[in-house]
Amino acid sequence: MERDQLTAYGALVGAQLLFATLPVAGKFGLDQVHFLVFSLVRMSGAAVLLAVGVMVFLRPKLPAWADVGRLGVYALFGIVINQILFLWGLSLTTATNAALIITTIPVITYAMAVAFGDERLDVRRGIGILVALSGVLVLLDPRGADLSNEHLWGNLLVLVNSVSYGLYLVISRPMLQKLHPLTMTAWLFVLGTLVTWPIALLVVGWPGTTATWSISREAWLVLGYIVLGPTVGTYAFNLTALSRLSSSTVAAFIYLQPVVGVFLAWLVLGEQLGAVHVISGGLVLTGVTLVSVWRRA
Repeated sequence: MERDQLTAYGALVGAQLLFATLPVAGKFGLDQVHFLVFSLVRMSGAAVLLAVGVMVFLRPKLPAWADVGRLGVYALFGIVINQILFLWGLSLTTATNAALIITTIPVITYAMAVAFGDERLDVRRGIGILVALSGVLVLLDPRGADLSNEHLWGNLLVLVNSVSYGLYLVISRPMLQKLHPLTMTAWLFVLGTLVTWPIALLVVGWPGTTATWSISREAWLVLGYIVLGPTVGTYAFNLTALSRLSSSTVAAFIYLQPVVGVFLAWLVLGEQLGAVHVISGGLVLTGVTLVSVWRRA
C-alpha cells in the first residue's frame, strides 16, 4: 500500500473513531450544560478555529452576496437545525440509540437526492432505503409509542437531525464548485453561530442573568474535546481521506461509527445493549450497505 493511501485510510479511521465518541462525550456535557448553550459553544469554537485556519492557509476572497444568502440557508439545515436537534435529542435518549440513528444519514441523503432529481432511484437502493427505515422503526417501535416517553422524543429529534443534514448535503453540493470545502465549512459555522445566538438568548436568557450559562471546568473540557475532535478534527480527517480515496470507500467506513459508539456507550456509560438494538442496527447497516457501497457487476 502506498504511503498516501496509508495516510488516507488512517485519516478515515480517525474521523470515524472521533465522530463515534460524540454521543458518549455529549452525554457527559449535557448532564451539566443546557443543550442550546452546548450547541452554541460547539458552533462558536468550531467557527473561530475554521475561520482562522482558512484565513491563514487559504486567504480566500469574500463570496458574492447572493452566495452568502445561499450559505445562510445551508447553515440553517447543516449546522443550526442539525446540531441543535442532535444535542437536544441526545439529552432525551441514550447514546446507543443516537449512535444507531445517525447511521441512517447516507440513506437519507440518497433519498433526498432522488427526491430533488439529482440521482435516479434503482431497485437495489430503493430496497436499501426501506430496510434502513425498518431498522429505525424497530428502534422507535410506533406500535407501543408512549408520547410521554423521553426516549421516543429524543429518538425522533435525532432522526429529524439526520434528515436535516441529509437535505443540507444535497442542496449545498453545487456551492463546492465555487468555494473550497474548508472555506465553505468555515462560512457555515460562522453563519450558524450568528443564527444560534439569538435563539439561545431567547430561550435561555442573557449570560450572567441565569445559572443555565454556568459551565464547570469539567464541562469545558468535554466541550473543548467535542470542538477539537468530533467537530473540527473529523472534518480535517475526512477532507484528507476524500482527497485520496473514492467517495464510496469513505462511505463504507461509516460502519465503524455505530460499532465503536455502541461499545463506548456500554463501556463508559454502562448502557445495556438489548435485542432491539441488535435488530435495529443490523437492519440499518444492511440498508446503508445497499445504498452506499454495493455496486452492480
